[in-house]
Amino acid sequence: MKNFLKYSGLFSLFLFLFGIAFEYSVRQIPNPFSYKRYLMEEKGGGMKHIIIGSSVACYGIDPAYLPDSAYNLAIARQWPRYNKAQLEKYMDYLPNLKSVIWGIAYQTLWEEYEKDDEDIIYYNIYMDIHVDNNILYQSEILSCGRSSLRKCLKYYLRRKKTMYCDTLGLDYTCKLSEKKKIRINGLTVYLEISTYTRD
Repeated sequence: MKNFLKYSGLFSLFLFLFGIAFEYSVRQIPNPFSYKRYLMEEKGGGMKHIIIGSSVACYGIDPAYLPDSAYNLAIARQWPRYNKAQLEKYMDYLPNLKSVIWGIAYQTLWEEYEKDDEDIIYYNIYMDIHVDNNILYQSEILSCGRSSLRKCLKYYLRRKKTMYCDTLGLDYTCKLSEKKKIRINGLTVYLEISTYTRD
């Protein structure tokens, strides 16, 4: 009985330490949430114009074409309540902010808020924005173990990118070659943002 308890304790300790190491490894993988937080905390003092919103802004508004220290802080699938929480949380990091461009997907104006567990976890862990008090949402591997494993395999074993943002925050996840390019009054506009590079 003593040996059983001893080996059970050692096995439990091993699982606990492995879980901590795995959680730490997952959190080191680049993702848009942690990168946008980095931009706000480290570059926020110089930001004068920011872009927030969902995928319509995340993929569609290039801050390089806007004047004077503009950054794209939008995140795909971001509902307005998250935008509001993001502004409230990080407003103190943006002392020189002059304007906010808020890209709102039209369907969010009448559709009910969709609760996505993975997004809630990412906001909790990577942006320190808490929209749910479930203790499991403090651990990525406990809440979404399968997707965490896929992310680890993609980043550590297959050596593929997991984040496609440039230095100003614009997300290039969508394949530019599969967008439809049109010209409107001398401007190049890309439509049909629907194909992703994610595996």
